[in-house]
Amino acid sequence: MTLLIIRCPEDRHLKKTSMDISVILATYKRPKLIEETLNSFLSLHIENLTWEIILVDNAGDRDTEIVAKKFAKLLPLHYLTVTKRGKNNALNEAISEARGKIFVFTDDDVTVEPDWLIEIWEGAHRWPDINVFGGKILPKYLEGQVPPFDHPFLLSAYAIADYDIPEGTYPAYRVWGPNMAIRGLLFKEGWKFNPAIGPDGSTTYVPGSETDLTRRLEKGGNPSVYLPKSLVNHQIRREQLDMDWLYGRAFRFGQQYSHEEDKSNISMCFGIPWRLIRRIIKAYMLVALSIFRNKGKKRNFDRRLFLWETRGRIYWYRTVYSKIKS
Repeated sequence: MTLLIIRCPEDRHLKKTSMDISVILATYKRPKLIEETLNSFLSLHIENLTWEIILVDNAGDRDTEIVAKKFAKLLPLHYLTVTKRGKNNALNEAISEARGKIFVFTDDDVTVEPDWLIEIWEGAHRWPDINVFGGKILPKYLEGQVPPFDHPFLLSAYAIADYDIPEGTYPAYRVWGPNMAIRGLLFKEGWKFNPAIGPDGSTTYVPGSETDLTRRLEKGGNPSVYLPKSLVNHQIRREQLDMDWLYGRAFRFGQQYSHEEDKSNISMCFGIPWRLIRRIIKAYMLVALSIFRNKGKKRNFDRRLFLWETRGRIYWYRTVYSKIKS
Protein backbone atom coordinates (compact mmCIF):
# COMPACT_ATOMS: atom_id res chain seq x y z
CA MET A 1 0.00 0.00 0.00
CA THR A 2 1.22 3.48 -0.90
CA LEU A 3 0.18 6.41 1.26
CA LEU A 4 0.70 9.97 0.08
CA ILE A 5 -0.86 12.92 1.90
CA ILE A 6 -1.10 16.44 0.48
CA ARG A 7 -2.42 19.10 2.86
CA CYS A 8 -3.30 22.68 2.10
CA PRO A 9 -0.46 24.84 3.49
CA GLU A 10 -2.48 26.86 5.99
CA ASP A 11 -3.86 23.68 7.58
CA ARG A 12 -0.65 21.81 8.35
CA HIS A 13 -0.49 22.96 11.96
CA LEU A 14 -3.92 21.42 12.66
CA LYS A 15 -2.82 17.80 12.23
CA LYS A 16 -3.40 16.97 15.89
CA THR A 17 -6.44 19.20 16.33
CA SER A 18 -9.97 17.84 16.22
CA MET A 19 -12.43 19.06 13.60
CA ASP A 20 -16.18 19.44 13.54
CA ILE A 21 -16.59 17.54 10.27
CA SER A 22 -14.43 15.27 8.13
CA VAL A 23 -15.78 14.74 4.62
CA ILE A 24 -14.47 11.43 3.27
CA LEU A 25 -14.68 10.13 -0.28
CA ALA A 26 -12.77 7.59 -2.35
CA THR A 27 -12.16 7.68 -6.08
CA TYR A 28 -10.80 5.35 -8.75
CA LYS A 29 -9.61 6.80 -12.09
CA ARG A 30 -12.43 9.33 -12.50
CA PRO A 31 -10.67 12.72 -12.49
CA LYS A 32 -13.38 14.55 -14.45
CA LEU A 33 -16.11 13.40 -12.10
CA ILE A 34 -14.15 14.18 -8.95
CA GLU A 35 -13.35 17.63 -10.32
CA GLU A 36 -17.06 18.37 -10.69
CA THR A 37 -17.70 17.05 -7.19
CA LEU A 38 -14.97 19.16 -5.61
CA ASN A 39 -16.10 22.18 -7.60
CA SER A 40 -19.53 21.91 -5.93
CA PHE A 41 -17.78 21.93 -2.53
CA LEU A 42 -16.64 25.50 -3.26
CA SER A 43 -20.23 26.69 -2.79
CA LEU A 44 -20.75 25.01 0.60
CA HIS A 45 -21.98 27.17 3.46
CA ILE A 46 -19.62 26.38 6.32
CA GLU A 47 -20.35 29.26 8.75
CA ASN A 48 -18.32 28.64 11.93
CA LEU A 49 -17.65 24.95 11.35
CA THR A 50 -14.12 23.59 11.20
CA TRP A 51 -13.83 20.93 8.52
CA GLU A 52 -11.59 18.92 6.26
CA ILE A 53 -11.96 16.88 3.10
CA ILE A 54 -10.11 13.58 2.80
CA LEU A 55 -9.95 12.40 -0.80
CA VAL A 56 -8.56 8.88 -1.19
CA ASP A 57 -7.27 7.83 -4.59
CA ASN A 58 -7.51 4.04 -4.81
CA ALA A 59 -5.52 3.89 -8.05
CA GLY A 60 -2.57 6.29 -7.67
CA ASP A 61 -3.86 8.04 -10.78
CA ARG A 62 -1.74 10.97 -12.02
CA ASP A 63 -4.69 12.93 -13.43
CA THR A 64 -6.56 12.57 -10.13
CA GLU A 65 -3.53 13.89 -8.26
CA ILE A 66 -3.45 16.96 -10.52
CA VAL A 67 -7.10 17.68 -9.71
CA ALA A 68 -6.45 17.17 -5.98
CA LYS A 69 -3.48 19.58 -5.96
CA LYS A 70 -5.59 22.19 -7.73
CA PHE A 71 -8.38 22.02 -5.14
CA ALA A 72 -6.00 21.75 -2.19
CA LYS A 73 -5.32 25.46 -2.83
CA LEU A 74 -9.03 26.25 -2.57
CA LEU A 75 -10.38 23.80 0.00
CA PRO A 76 -9.13 22.13 3.23
CA LEU A 77 -8.33 19.07 1.14
CA HIS A 78 -6.06 16.18 2.14
CA TYR A 79 -5.20 13.83 -0.73
CA LEU A 80 -4.27 10.22 0.06
CA THR A 81 -3.28 7.47 -2.33
CA VAL A 82 -4.04 3.94 -1.19
CA THR A 83 -3.13 1.49 -3.92
CA LYS A 84 -4.31 -1.64 -2.12
CA ARG A 85 -7.33 -2.40 -4.28
CA GLY A 86 -10.79 -1.91 -2.80
CA LYS A 87 -12.85 1.15 -1.93
CA ASN A 88 -13.25 -0.04 1.65
CA ASN A 89 -9.48 -0.33 2.09
CA ALA A 90 -9.28 3.29 0.98
CA LEU A 91 -12.06 4.42 3.32
CA ASN A 92 -10.56 2.60 6.29
CA GLU A 93 -7.26 4.39 5.70
CA ALA A 94 -9.09 7.73 5.54
CA ILE A 95 -10.84 6.92 8.82
CA SER A 96 -7.47 6.54 10.52
CA GLU A 97 -6.46 10.01 9.29
CA ALA A 98 -9.76 11.86 9.89
CA ARG A 99 -10.12 14.26 12.81
CA GLY A 100 -13.81 15.17 12.71
CA LYS A 101 -16.42 14.75 15.40
CA ILE A 102 -18.68 13.68 12.54
CA PHE A 103 -17.45 11.72 9.53
CA VAL A 104 -19.48 12.56 6.43
CA PHE A 105 -19.17 10.03 3.60
CA THR A 106 -20.01 10.68 -0.02
CA ASP A 107 -18.98 9.51 -3.52
CA ASP A 108 -16.81 10.93 -6.27
CA ASP A 109 -19.79 11.41 -8.60
CA VAL A 110 -22.03 13.78 -6.63
CA THR A 111 -22.66 17.49 -6.51
CA VAL A 112 -23.67 18.84 -3.13
CA GLU A 113 -26.17 21.48 -2.13
CA PRO A 114 -24.78 24.56 -0.30
CA ASP A 115 -26.39 23.70 3.07
CA TRP A 116 -25.44 20.01 2.95
CA LEU A 117 -22.94 20.02 5.84
CA ILE A 118 -24.86 22.58 7.91
CA GLU A 119 -27.96 20.37 7.74
CA ILE A 120 -25.96 17.32 8.87
CA TRP A 121 -24.29 19.23 11.70
CA GLU A 122 -27.54 20.73 12.97
CA GLY A 123 -29.36 17.41 12.56
CA ALA A 124 -26.71 15.63 14.62
CA HIS A 125 -27.27 18.18 17.38
CA ARG A 126 -31.03 17.66 17.26
CA TRP A 127 -30.39 13.94 17.77
CA PRO A 128 -27.55 13.85 20.35
CA ASP A 129 -28.12 10.17 21.18
CA ILE A 130 -27.95 9.06 17.52
CA ASN A 131 -24.64 8.22 15.84
CA VAL A 132 -25.68 7.33 12.28
CA PHE A 133 -27.39 9.64 9.77
CA GLY A 134 -28.50 9.46 6.17
CA GLY A 135 -29.62 12.22 3.83
CA LYS A 136 -31.53 12.73 0.61
CA ILE A 137 -29.97 11.68 -2.72
CA LEU A 138 -31.51 12.87 -5.99
CA PRO A 139 -30.46 11.85 -9.52
CA LYS A 140 -28.65 14.32 -11.76
CA TYR A 141 -29.00 13.29 -15.39
CA LEU A 142 -26.97 14.70 -18.26
CA GLU A 143 -28.85 17.13 -20.46
CA GLY A 144 -31.11 15.22 -22.83
CA GLN A 145 -30.45 11.91 -21.05
CA VAL A 146 -33.24 10.14 -19.17
CA PRO A 147 -33.87 6.48 -18.23
CA PRO A 148 -35.67 4.40 -20.90
CA PHE A 149 -38.69 4.13 -18.57
CA ASP A 150 -39.67 4.61 -14.95
CA HIS A 151 -39.02 1.54 -12.81
CA PRO A 152 -38.53 0.93 -9.06
CA PHE A 153 -35.21 -0.82 -9.74
CA LEU A 154 -33.68 2.48 -10.82
CA LEU A 155 -33.94 3.80 -7.26
CA SER A 156 -31.46 1.26 -5.93
CA ALA A 157 -29.44 1.07 -9.17
CA TYR A 158 -28.75 4.82 -9.03
CA ALA A 159 -28.71 5.08 -5.21
CA ILE A 160 -31.66 7.48 -5.16
CA ALA A 161 -32.82 8.17 -1.60
CA ASP A 162 -35.86 10.43 -1.89
CA TYR A 163 -38.05 9.07 0.88
CA ASP A 164 -41.44 10.61 1.58
CA ILE A 165 -40.91 10.50 5.33
CA PRO A 166 -40.16 13.19 7.92
CA GLU A 167 -36.92 13.54 9.81
CA GLY A 168 -36.56 10.64 12.22
CA THR A 169 -35.37 7.09 12.66
CA TYR A 170 -35.52 4.71 9.71
CA PRO A 171 -34.01 1.32 8.76
CA ALA A 172 -30.24 1.14 8.43
CA TYR A 173 -30.47 -0.43 4.95
CA ARG A 174 -31.93 2.84 3.64
CA VAL A 175 -28.77 4.80 4.48
CA TRP A 176 -26.73 4.95 1.27
CA GLY A 177 -23.12 5.82 0.61
CA PRO A 178 -23.42 9.08 -1.36
CA ASN A 179 -24.90 10.82 1.69
CA MET A 180 -24.06 9.19 5.02
CA ALA A 181 -22.71 10.57 8.31
CA ILE A 182 -21.37 8.70 11.36
CA ARG A 183 -20.00 10.14 14.58
CA GLY A 184 -16.25 9.72 14.80
CA LEU A 185 -16.48 8.12 18.22
CA LEU A 186 -17.79 4.89 16.66
CA PHE A 187 -14.63 4.51 14.62
CA LYS A 188 -12.55 5.12 17.72
CA GLU A 189 -14.40 2.12 19.16
CA GLY A 190 -13.05 0.01 16.29
CA TRP A 191 -15.84 -0.01 13.72
CA LYS A 192 -14.62 -0.25 10.12
CA PHE A 193 -15.83 -0.99 6.61
CA ASN A 194 -15.58 -4.61 5.48
CA PRO A 195 -12.71 -4.79 2.92
CA ALA A 196 -14.04 -8.07 1.52
CA ILE A 197 -16.90 -6.26 -0.23
CA GLY A 198 -17.42 -3.01 -2.11
CA PRO A 199 -16.04 -1.63 -5.41
CA ASP A 200 -12.59 -2.92 -6.30
CA GLY A 201 -12.16 -1.90 -9.92
CA SER A 202 -13.78 -5.08 -11.25
CA THR A 203 -17.28 -5.60 -12.66
CA THR A 204 -18.08 -8.48 -10.30
CA TYR A 205 -17.57 -6.90 -6.88
CA VAL A 206 -20.11 -7.42 -4.09
CA PRO A 207 -21.91 -4.09 -3.48
CA GLY A 208 -23.57 -2.83 -0.31
CA SER A 209 -20.48 -1.95 1.72
CA GLU A 210 -22.07 1.07 3.40
CA THR A 211 -25.24 -0.92 4.09
CA ASP A 212 -23.14 -3.70 5.58
CA LEU A 213 -21.64 -1.20 8.05
CA THR A 214 -24.90 0.55 8.97
CA ARG A 215 -26.65 -2.79 9.52
CA ARG A 216 -23.86 -3.98 11.79
CA LEU A 217 -24.05 -0.68 13.66
CA GLU A 218 -27.82 -1.05 13.97
CA LYS A 219 -27.41 -4.53 15.45
CA GLY A 220 -24.88 -3.04 17.85
CA GLY A 221 -27.43 -0.55 19.17
CA ASN A 222 -26.89 2.36 16.78
CA PRO A 223 -30.10 3.20 14.86
CA SER A 224 -30.12 5.62 11.94
CA VAL A 225 -31.89 8.95 11.46
CA TYR A 226 -33.00 10.40 8.11
CA LEU A 227 -32.18 14.07 7.51
CA PRO A 228 -34.26 15.03 4.44
CA LYS A 229 -32.82 18.56 4.19
CA SER A 230 -29.30 17.20 3.77
CA LEU A 231 -29.13 16.85 0.00
CA VAL A 232 -26.66 15.67 -2.64
CA ASN A 233 -27.20 15.05 -6.35
CA HIS A 234 -25.93 11.77 -7.78
CA GLN A 235 -24.51 12.20 -11.27
CA ILE A 236 -25.92 9.55 -13.61
CA ARG A 237 -23.46 8.80 -16.37
CA ARG A 238 -24.48 8.03 -19.93
CA GLU A 239 -23.46 4.37 -19.75
CA GLN A 240 -25.62 3.90 -16.66
CA LEU A 241 -28.71 4.34 -18.83
CA ASP A 242 -27.81 1.30 -20.96
CA MET A 243 -29.62 -1.97 -20.35
CA ASP A 244 -26.34 -3.88 -20.10
CA TRP A 245 -25.20 -1.64 -17.23
CA LEU A 246 -28.52 -2.11 -15.41
CA TYR A 247 -28.35 -5.89 -15.83
CA GLY A 248 -24.80 -5.81 -14.49
CA ARG A 249 -26.09 -3.90 -11.50
CA ALA A 250 -28.75 -6.57 -10.93
CA PHE A 251 -26.01 -9.23 -11.13
CA ARG A 252 -24.01 -7.46 -8.41
CA PHE A 253 -27.12 -7.02 -6.27
CA GLY A 254 -27.63 -10.78 -6.55
CA GLN A 255 -24.17 -11.30 -5.07
CA GLN A 256 -25.01 -8.89 -2.27
CA TYR A 257 -28.21 -10.79 -1.42
CA SER A 258 -26.31 -14.09 -1.27
CA HIS A 259 -23.63 -12.49 0.89
CA GLU A 260 -26.22 -11.18 3.36
CA GLU A 261 -28.60 -14.12 3.62
CA ASP A 262 -28.68 -16.69 6.40
CA LYS A 263 -26.48 -19.66 5.44
CA SER A 264 -27.84 -22.10 8.03
CA ASN A 265 -29.78 -25.15 6.87
CA ILE A 266 -28.96 -24.65 3.18
CA SER A 267 -29.48 -27.70 0.99
CA MET A 268 -26.65 -27.62 -1.58
CA CYS A 269 -26.22 -29.20 -4.99
CA PHE A 270 -23.10 -28.73 -7.15
CA GLY A 271 -21.91 -25.99 -4.82
CA ILE A 272 -25.08 -23.87 -4.89
CA PRO A 273 -28.38 -24.00 -2.96
CA TRP A 274 -31.07 -26.22 -4.46
CA ARG A 275 -33.53 -23.33 -4.47
CA LEU A 276 -31.23 -21.36 -6.78
CA ILE A 277 -31.22 -24.21 -9.28
CA ARG A 278 -35.00 -24.06 -9.39
CA ARG A 279 -34.85 -20.28 -9.55
CA ILE A 280 -32.40 -20.15 -12.50
CA ILE A 281 -34.50 -22.63 -14.48
CA LYS A 282 -37.57 -20.46 -13.87
CA ALA A 283 -35.65 -17.31 -14.83
CA TYR A 284 -34.50 -18.70 -18.18
CA MET A 285 -38.01 -20.01 -18.94
CA LEU A 286 -39.53 -16.57 -18.27
CA VAL A 287 -36.98 -14.85 -20.51
CA ALA A 288 -37.61 -17.43 -23.26
CA LEU A 289 -41.36 -16.87 -23.01
CA SER A 290 -40.87 -13.12 -23.27
CA ILE A 291 -39.26 -13.65 -26.69
CA PHE A 292 -42.41 -15.28 -28.02
CA ARG A 293 -44.97 -13.36 -25.96
CA ASN A 294 -44.20 -9.69 -25.84
CA LYS A 295 -45.63 -8.42 -22.54
CA GLY A 296 -44.20 -4.92 -22.88
CA LYS A 297 -40.82 -3.36 -22.11
CA LYS A 298 -41.27 -3.20 -18.35
CA ARG A 299 -42.41 -6.81 -18.05
CA ASN A 300 -39.52 -8.05 -20.18
CA PHE A 301 -37.14 -5.86 -18.18
CA ASP A 302 -38.46 -7.41 -14.94
CA ARG A 303 -37.78 -10.90 -16.25
CA ARG A 304 -34.25 -10.11 -17.31
CA LEU A 305 -33.54 -8.42 -13.99
CA PHE A 306 -34.76 -11.59 -12.28
CA LEU A 307 -32.39 -13.65 -14.46
CA TRP A 308 -29.33 -11.45 -13.88
CA GLU A 309 -29.95 -11.19 -10.15
CA THR A 310 -30.24 -14.98 -9.94
CA ARG A 311 -27.01 -15.40 -11.90
CA GLY A 312 -25.34 -13.04 -9.42
CA ARG A 313 -26.61 -15.09 -6.49
CA ILE A 314 -25.21 -18.29 -8.02
CA TYR A 315 -21.91 -16.63 -8.94
CA TRP A 316 -21.35 -15.59 -5.32
CA TYR A 317 -21.82 -19.16 -4.04
CA ARG A 318 -19.49 -20.57 -6.66
CA THR A 319 -16.72 -18.00 -6.30
CA VAL A 320 -16.87 -16.61 -2.76
CA TYR A 321 -18.76 -19.12 -0.62
CA SER A 322 -16.82 -22.05 -2.05
CA LYS A 323 -13.56 -20.46 -0.84
CA ILE A 324 -15.03 -19.78 2.60
CA LYS A 325 -16.15 -23.42 2.95
CA SER A 326 -12.91 -24.95 1.63
